[in-house]
Amino acid sequence: MRRRVRLRRRGLIALLGTVILAAECIAVMAQERSDVPHSLCYAFLKERDLYVNCGAKAERITAESDIADFAVAMDGAAVALVKEHGTEKSMDGHDIPRRDIELVMLKPGFQRRWLPRVEGSPGVEASCGTILAVWGGIWSRPSGGFKVDWTARDAFTGKEVRYDGYFDFVCSSDRKTVVGCINSDARILMSGVPPRLQVMEATANEIVIPYNISPNGKYVAYVANELCVASHERTLGCLQWSGTRPGEVSVSDSMGVLLDGGTGQTHRCFFNAAGQLSFKPLPGYSKEVECMGVALWRPGDKTAQVLEMFGWSPQWITPEAAAALCL
Repeated sequence: MRRRVRLRRRGLIALLGTVILAAECIAVMAQERSDVPHSLCYAFLKERDLYVNCGAKAERITAESDIADFAVAMDGAAVALVKEHGTEKSMDGHDIPRRDIELVMLKPGFQRRWLPRVEGSPGVEASCGTILAVWGGIWSRPSGGFKVDWTARDAFTGKEVRYDGYFDFVCSSDRKTVVGCINSDARILMSGVPPRLQVMEATANEIVIPYNISPNGKYVAYVANELCVASHERTLGCLQWSGTRPGEVSVSDSMGVLLDGGTGQTHRCFFNAAGQLSFKPLPGYSKEVECMGVALWRPGDKTAQVLEMFGWSPQWITPEAAAALCL
């Protein structure tokens, strides 16, 4: 059964069963918040729902707690959601959550549709001037060993997007600058078409994951043994994070990096088997663990600023995209 995403969009309240008015989102975003500069505008996940913050209080956009991944088009025309609904069998025969990609067109008009399934685990990425729907997986070979694969398609057209020489990649909005790993071991990050410029080579015990590129193609953020930002083969700055390794990075045209992962704080966070987090111990919750969250860092800063405690999978968005999500 498809679980409905409750987007707070004017004119669709009755259709989606949302009782909170769209005007609330606009009002909340107009409120000042001293610790978040007004120049920041980003989206992120928290307890498997989508949130938006444009320099004010974070506003919850969905309310079904079933989102594993998301990507917002830079112009706000659409949002892609990787949603969990029902179960399916894993390679070893166990029941696992079934994940599919839903594309929600926000303008013009409002439409929603499920994307055709491709073999592998689904994900989405706002990159290459569009939203990429990606599928990756590991399969056993009949002759022995394993096959690792990664496929990207334009979420709007369904056409495959690929660049020879890359195993996986991201690219600038005009698709003139491409960055990616050249094989599945994720140790060498390259740029160019075909790959010709080395951005980073990890040590034997490290990988270069995650990584991302700014929409204008000038900056690359990546995580190996440190979080770094590079431009034209030149490293602009690095940060040794505290605690759990970042799982996602998003870099803006002004070198701002959003990252998720450990905050280094371990004195007040608890979680349960469903992955829900709390600032205080509750029945069924774990002992104290490291607090996870979304943070902001720029080259030259000595530390990252925590923006959203318990948040993850951040993405820079434009005010236009935030308005489309809220209305």
